[in-house]
Amino acid sequence: MNLERMVDFTEEQLIAGVRERNGEVFRYLEQRIKGPMLLYVFNNRGSDQDGQDTWQDSLVVLINLLDDPGFKLNCRMTTFLYAIGERQWKRVLERKGPAENYISRHNEDTFVEGVGDGLDEELKRAIFEDSWKKLGERCKHLLKAFMMDMKTHQVGELLGLTPGTVRKQKSICHAELMKLAHEHPDYKAMEKEGALIGK
Repeated sequence: MNLERMVDFTEEQLIAGVRERNGEVFRYLEQRIKGPMLLYVFNNRGSDQDGQDTWQDSLVVLINLLDDPGFKLNCRMTTFLYAIGERQWKRVLERKGPAENYISRHNEDTFVEGVGDGLDEELKRAIFEDSWKKLGERCKHLLKAFMMDMKTHQVGELLGLTPGTVRKQKSICHAELMKLAHEHPDYKAMEKEGALIGK
């Protein structure tokens, strides 16, 4: 790989290279952006495979945009591609829904007591997602407010509750969510098979 030549690429050459599917241009972009993009995904609750998928998806988005003759790039190609990657991964996290957000913001043993490393993270999220769907709407609104880092008094103002009532309701809603998780068929099956730590 000729790094010296790659350093000399102009923005116009990069755009033309993407449009022409120039391998050297794509290697240049990979050399400059892939590493930082993978690190960004990893630092934001993603796996190595998530990073690879985000990189590939970002290239597809870039190609589709630049294939439009009317598209105008108003910043450096490398900056633009990295921004695409950030947006792609944020969309993935949004699709993961409240389960991912709640688990990441409540890094404690209260999700499923005694589970520890005995329950696969993907299975844990699936159980949580199903349990969340069964939760009452008022509890969903309350817990979502805390997911957004709202203060107790702000949640109270939003829902028309006193701070003391908010704290009590949060505890009740969390307990209800945990109860639904414990009653989930997959959790019960794991428990029955003795797959959980301490069982």
